[in-house]
Amino acid sequence: EKWVGYRCNCYFISTEVTTWEESRKFCVSQNSSLLQLRNKDELAFMPYNQQ
Repeated sequence: EKWVGYRCNCYFISTEVTTWEESRKFCVSQNSSLLQLRNKDELAFMPYNQQ
């Protein structure tokens, strides 16, 4: 689990499997929100293999 910076945003990468609601609550506790991909650049960045 780690935070990764990309284009003025921070992404929390976790290997823990949780429900959407548990993930949302964690994000709220971190003053953040669940990722919503807005463009192909963000999708290409997603570090699926950086775990």
